[in-house]
Amino acid sequence: MGRRKDLESMNILAIETTSRLASVAIRDNQGKITEEGSKEPLSHLQNLMPMIDTLLARCQLQLDDIGLIAVSVGPGSFTGIRIGIASAKALAQFLGIKIIPVPTLQAMAYGYPDYSGLLCPMLDARRGQVYAACYSATPSNAAENPLEVVKPGPYMETEFRLLVDEVNQQGQPLFLGEKEQKAINIAKLGFDLYNKGMEFNYYEVKPIYMRKAEAEQKLDEKRKANPI
Repeated sequence: MGRRKDLESMNILAIETTSRLASVAIRDNQGKITEEGSKEPLSHLQNLMPMIDTLLARCQLQLDDIGLIAVSVGPGSFTGIRIGIASAKALAQFLGIKIIPVPTLQAMAYGYPDYSGLLCPMLDARRGQVYAACYSATPSNAAENPLEVVKPGPYMETEFRLLVDEVNQQGQPLFLGEKEQKAINIAKLGFDLYNKGMEFNYYEVKPIYMRKAEAEQKLDEKRKANPI
C-alpha cells in the first residue's frame, strides 16, 4: 500500500519503441493514461523526443513532473529496443529518477484485462521464427498476474503453435501481434511492476533481445564456415 500511496503523488512516463510504430504514454497521479503515437514507421530516432514533448503539453505537465519512467525492454526490433532504453536512461539520469523495465510480451497481454482464455503475444522474428509467450488469463488475474503456460522465448512459429495446442484447454487461443505493442500497456504493467518493487537505477536496465541480431548471426555463421 505504501508504494501505491507514493505513486499517487507522481506521474509515470511510458516508452514503447520495440515495434515499427513508436508510442509514449503518461499515467498521471490520478491513474489516467494519455497516449501519443507515431504514424511514421521506423522513425523512432527522429520522433520519440518530440512525441514526449507533445504528450507533456497535452497533459499540462513539465518534464520535471515525471517521477518514474517505464520502458519496453524487448523482445522486438533490436534498433527500436536500443533507442527506447537509451532515451529512458538519458531522461532518468537527467531527472534523477528510476526506471521500470517492462517485458514487451507480458505488456501486450495487458490490453485484455477482462479476457478469459489463452493470450499468446507473438512477434515476427524473421526466418520463420517468432518471439512469443502464452499466458492463461481470467478476468480476475489478467490485469495482475496471468499464469505463464509457455515461457517467453524465440521459437519457430510452427513449434510455438504446437506448444500452445498442447497446453490449450480453454477454447480458441487469442494470438496478439504488433498492434498490441503500445505505450498504454507499458504504463499499465509498469504501474503494477512498481508496486512489486521492480524499479531500477538507469545503469541497471538491460535489454531483452532473446537472440543475436541478424548481422551477428551471419558473422558467427561465416566464422564457423571459415575457422582460422
